[in-house]
Amino acid sequence: METWELVLPASWRARVGRVHRDALGVVAGLLLAVPTAVALMTRDLSGTERLQAGFLLAIGLGVAAWSTLQVRRSWRSAAVGLVFLRVDPEAVHLRTRTGDWTSLRWADVLAVEVGLSHSPGSIVVRFVPVGGADGVLPFPVAHSDGIRDLITWIHAHRPEIPVRDRRPGPARPGASYGGEMDKIAIVGGHGQVARHLLVELRRTEHTPVALVRKEEYRDELEKRGAEVRLLDIEQQDSAAFAAAFEGCSAVVFAAGGGPDGDIDRKRTVDLEGSLKSIDGARQAGIARFVQISAIGVDDPLPDDTGDVWRAYVEAKRDADAALRDSGLDWTILRPGRLTDDPATGLVALGPDVERGDVTRADVAAVVAAVLDTDASIGQQWDLVGGDTSVREALQAAVV
Repeated sequence: METWELVLPASWRARVGRVHRDALGVVAGLLLAVPTAVALMTRDLSGTERLQAGFLLAIGLGVAAWSTLQVRRSWRSAAVGLVFLRVDPEAVHLRTRTGDWTSLRWADVLAVEVGLSHSPGSIVVRFVPVGGADGVLPFPVAHSDGIRDLITWIHAHRPEIPVRDRRPGPARPGASYGGEMDKIAIVGGHGQVARHLLVELRRTEHTPVALVRKEEYRDELEKRGAEVRLLDIEQQDSAAFAAAFEGCSAVVFAAGGGPDGDIDRKRTVDLEGSLKSIDGARQAGIARFVQISAIGVDDPLPDDTGDVWRAYVEAKRDADAALRDSGLDWTILRPGRLTDDPATGLVALGPDVERGDVTRADVAAVVAAVLDTDASIGQQWDLVGGDTSVREALQAAVV
């Protein structure tokens, strides 16, 4: 089922119960008023009886009128209180109390949290975004099956989104509880893959530490959930790298000299930046190291290869060789041609896969996944778009 819908209001049962109660008040008032009015019009009553009947008629009409007003109010309350939730593979859609729809793309969701609300007997589902306002949807306890259905749908269709059950009590199947998050240093923290990686690491309960050379990047990256530290890859030495890695449990080398024609930057960034990161990790006592390289860099280059492309391929090749010989707990990912298309969550991963395109967002998802997979240590994999989920592709690759 690609789309799942839930029509649940906050305190819906209580509100509909009030509608029923007030409707019964209208009926009761009319049952009292109508017979009394008929008696006044058709029977010959004494003065005292007419006074009593008039009093009962007034009470009946008053109850009916008041209950009618309450029915309108309670019905309006129940109607505008309806919160519609619709999820599909692309986004979460919420209908607010005003009747407007608001959407949050899954790509912008860090996690889904389930907890108790301040209102007695209500469960809250919170879609935690990558910055900005929270999306909150309350559920009555009576509809906890709806919560389970929603979580099941997320696990099936968006498995990369963690679901954290914050309700007190024993852990529930599929729940994850966030403790102190490991810090992951990202060299080249403002790069295009790195910016996707910041979100993926937050989803997997890590704190990304973005290492950048410009202070002006700080605000943007902090909004994505990163801790920002300054590091000039080309100008600073390995000791500065080690200092920038302080407190981190792993290093991701995601830097690149860019698509320009500067041959020197292929050496100073792609190769020397990697070498200084490797040495800095050793000095900082960090063993885990993931490097983003490029597919096919070990293949011989044709004689007519351009100087800039040759410099890039050789830099990546030599950086990978240095990491393999470093003694660190390394993983090397070699993606195909990178695109800016939306994440697909579907990849092909292995030591020798056919060349192809892959989205930067999918590369980031694989990097985040291998960081939490010890069996990926010592593995070098090509990575392109495919038809297998990241989780399944990684499981198949480590077998």
